[in-house]
Amino acid sequence: MIPHDGAEARGWAGRQGLNLWRGYTRLFAVMWLVWIVCVAVWFVSHVWRQRMFWLELARVHGPWVPQGDLDTWQRLANEYTVSNKLHDLLSTKEGWFLLALAFVVVPGMVYWVLLGAGVLVRWVVAGFGRR
Repeated sequence: MIPHDGAEARGWAGRQGLNLWRGYTRLFAVMWLVWIVCVAVWFVSHVWRQRMFWLELARVHGPWVPQGDLDTWQRLANEYTVSNKLHDLLSTKEGWFLLALAFVVVPGMVYWVLLGAGVLVRWVVAGFGRR
């Protein structure tokens, strides 16, 4: 609905305009969920690629390496699963710290830096308005 009382003349963020704080927070909440999904997909992809590396190493170099090395590569490939790596991550204090850093600290820093930049830009733009 377009207001006809001159609100559009005050700019796009007037009293009857957008609620920038609520919109920014909602947008960030959606982007935070997308971030969580992306990190989870990256984690699974990384574990899969590392497992394929050990299997490929054993396949390509298998005939020319000592049996002990071949057994080690096979064992590493068998141990490199998503559930094992997730257990390794969740069973240590450092793993929990890494998860908190990836899912809370980094997105929180991005949120406040972008919010501060938006407030600063809005303040500068408001300085060009009429008094």
